[in-house]
Amino acid sequence: MKLTIENYHESSSHKDEFPASWPEFATYVPPVDEIKKQFAPYEKYQNYIVIGNGGSISVLDGFWGALRSDSKNLEIIATMEPDYLREVVAKFRRDDTLVIVISKSGTTVGVLETLMFFKSYDVLVITSVGEGTLSALAQKMGWPQIDHPAIGGRFSGRTAVGYGPAHLLGINITAIEEGAAAAVEENKKMDGPAWRLAKFLFDSNKSGGRNEIFLPTYSHYLTNFNHLVVQLMHESVGKDGKGQTVLAAEAPESQHHTNQRFFGGPKNMVGVFVTVAKSYHDEKIEVPESVKDITLRSGTLNDLSGADLQHSLLCEAQGTMADAAEQKIPLAHIELNEISPQEIGQYLVFWQFVAYFSALLYDVNPLDQPQVERSKEIALELRSK
Repeated sequence: MKLTIENYHESSSHKDEFPASWPEFATYVPPVDEIKKQFAPYEKYQNYIVIGNGGSISVLDGFWGALRSDSKNLEIIATMEPDYLREVVAKFRRDDTLVIVISKSGTTVGVLETLMFFKSYDVLVITSVGEGTLSALAQKMGWPQIDHPAIGGRFSGRTAVGYGPAHLLGINITAIEEGAAAAVEENKKMDGPAWRLAKFLFDSNKSGGRNEIFLPTYSHYLTNFNHLVVQLMHESVGKDGKGQTVLAAEAPESQHHTNQRFFGGPKNMVGVFVTVAKSYHDEKIEVPESVKDITLRSGTLNDLSGADLQHSLLCEAQGTMADAAEQKIPLAHIELNEISPQEIGQYLVFWQFVAYFSALLYDVNPLDQPQVERSKEIALELRSK
């Protein structure tokens, strides 16, 4: 993975802000083989329904979007919308489906409500065993439990929370961890990509009023990670009136709507573009002879003959970045070499560190989420009225 930055002038060093010690997510060594053994009894299922919210499901969603296997089926549920739940029940038979419910606290009301809809299925619980409502419920119902490590949800992707279900789905978690472990060491350095991007985002806001981040992702396989990136940045940094808003979008589709906002709206956005250098398949365009002379802009359709589709995709990204550079918009470019388990592990860890460093730069606690908790309390009060 490579990071390049343009139109950026460092406003202050912030050297004193670089951490001398690390939180648990940055020192945790995943017991990958042990996780595989823990989940081995549940490999027999064809279908998996995973119920959770936030970090409990966002990393799995990212893994599945990038590395999915055709051998298993997955449905991730983050809502209690009744019509949707009925559709899921109709889609997955009980005899070959496992429901995995994930909640660190075990007190997320919406997760418990949704779980009740699937109580007749085989259920596996991932929670803080011996604590919270979910663990007590599992004990009463006779559902097996796997312990949720003492790492906050949005930073828990390299634990049983993310790796366990991914392994059941046929995803190579050993290879993901190879990339992730290397990225942990790389990003613990001040010249590492995560610190550089966090500084770039922070300084662009502090010195230039760039309080919004436009994140166009030029890979269908990476867009499922956008939910995690938004959660990491908003939940870790958006406190005490500080932080930036992340507008994540799948590209090049975003060029047909949000480019107008990026270039033509208020000058308060910074760009963070994500691309993948290589595709696994070379696909070239073949234009039928009978239509080659049809007009296309200043040329004809024949101009597309022989075009490589991956090259065309990257040209879309490069064109938008060149436009941003011409307009002196602060710009970062994250380039993965390819979609592989190792690169996905790097990408996950990179964003975890970006969020952590960003919170330190804004002088807020990167590991709590006080406003999220208050909303949950109000929602529970409203249910009883």
